[in-house]
Amino acid sequence: MFDNLVTMAKSLAQSFNKERITLTFDLNNPAEIFAYLSSAGIIVDKNGNAFALAPFQLELLTFIETKLKLSRNGHKLKCVVAGARGIGKTEVGTTFDTILTIAKNPDHKEVIVCRDDERAKAILKTVERGLTLLGVATKHHNGALFTLNNQTSTPTLKALTIKSKGIRGTHINRVKIEDPLDEYNCKSTAECELVSFILHEFKAKADCTLILTNLTSNHPSDPIHNLIQHNDTLRLFIDHPEVAKLLAMRGVSKEEELKERTLRSWGLNYEGIFYPDTETIFHGIRLTDKTHCTSAIYCVIDPSFTVGNDYTAMAIGGINEDNQLIAYLYGWQKPYHQVVNQIAEFIIKNHVHYTHYESQDSNPHLQTLLSNYGIKSSFFRSTKNKTERILSLKPLVNSGAIAISDATPIEFITLLREWHPTTKGHDDIPDVLHMLKEVVYARASIHDH
Repeated sequence: MFDNLVTMAKSLAQSFNKERITLTFDLNNPAEIFAYLSSAGIIVDKNGNAFALAPFQLELLTFIETKLKLSRNGHKLKCVVAGARGIGKTEVGTTFDTILTIAKNPDHKEVIVCRDDERAKAILKTVERGLTLLGVATKHHNGALFTLNNQTSTPTLKALTIKSKGIRGTHINRVKIEDPLDEYNCKSTAECELVSFILHEFKAKADCTLILTNLTSNHPSDPIHNLIQHNDTLRLFIDHPEVAKLLAMRGVSKEEELKERTLRSWGLNYEGIFYPDTETIFHGIRLTDKTHCTSAIYCVIDPSFTVGNDYTAMAIGGINEDNQLIAYLYGWQKPYHQVVNQIAEFIIKNHVHYTHYESQDSNPHLQTLLSNYGIKSSFFRSTKNKTERILSLKPLVNSGAIAISDATPIEFITLLREWHPTTKGHDDIPDVLHMLKEVVYARASIHDH
């Protein structure tokens, strides 16, 4: 079906201006409508490619349509939809749902509020293009969108920013607020007051207020945090297998997640693979629970000699049944001799066969300390420039040839994910991962390198 829709969309795009074309759509089949619009280039992913609705995205549409259609017991509805970056809140929850809602009911009145004017205009334009392809005629007036049968002064769709001073008109069915706060301005009283003003402004005019966000904060002035504490606020956490895994790793429940500022730093594509908020090196990190090694188990230590900024970093791993190098990462911002007992505990608990540590001058001190725990170890010298070493991991990490154990604490996955050669961030964790790769590949002989 999807291939047929692609062909139909291309044909329509070629002939749309040449002749009048009438198409019949089943507006009660959102997956089919979405596939058609995506194939026509109206709603695409971050790379400009068409994609089909995932099951959890269909659930989001159903939730919005069934739960937020009418006011509840005469009260104005409020809803916070929280989910990690990249799971389609804008494409599906904001843009496509608005297209579908107006196509079903041209008398519907909606306002979309974004952080910046460029994003607001882009969403308005996308909705207009989508409605045109679905045969809903529209017109522009004062930067707003009206369906042709809308004879009121209230626009069918208006896109604003959080700095807007409201909207004229008598009645609005729904207002959607897109990512009103980020991890920085959620602590700004002025920014929070802007969002509070928007919420208050539409309280009397809109039947429903829907907030789609990747961030909720426990900061006392954050209006989104305060909103979700109310019993009359619907809360939806967009679930996804990888999001659930991340939550489990952090040891927090979904309710706690809604109260903490943790969603912001994780982006996922529709297959559950990490992607970066900005251009980063390790944009394809895979987590795995397949940590049983078919090879020997190795431990590599990159010792720090100072207190403070540098980590004594450790990587433990081997080759699993899928021929992946699996790594468990850990570190301490302490010199190695202060944490040798903890290092030894990791080595013994994980049944490590071979232990190696990095040293440029064959310093035997760490070797001696580990021998006190009955652990044999050997040193090696790193080759190449450190930045070059870490960059050589890029194709292996992003292809999944190297995967990270899902037991790795979140802070060390973040240090790997956020490393970039142009910044001055910590490089001990990605460097020790490279050391583990060198040791394991040399012993396991599964790759040419």
